[in-house]
Amino acid sequence: MPSKQCHLCSEIGNRIWNYHRFKLAQLKGPSWKNTDISKWCTDSWELAKCYMPSTGYKEKASAGETDFNGIIGAIYNCTWMQNYFTDDLSQKTNICTKVFTQ
Repeated sequence: MPSKQCHLCSEIGNRIWNYHRFKLAQLKGPSWKNTDISKWCTDSWELAKCYMPSTGYKEKASAGETDFNGIIGAIYNCTWMQNYFTDDLSQKTNICTKVFTQ
């Protein structure tokens, strides 16, 4: 997690960590270098970028600038998004993992 932050940003960072599907996997977890912590309270896209693959998304300012891999990564890697799917994203094979293989 970024080291210099206010109390609110620290809480937001903790939630990002807690909602990341692969937070405990080696070399995984949130993509902190994708995001600008100073924009977390004003730009929700900066939060979404924490769940995208670790390279290629830092300069993407919106969904319109982001490729499919980034979008599906943000959806799949954020466990909070499970609330919007009937398919169980925690299963090894699910709607998100199927699109990666096609």
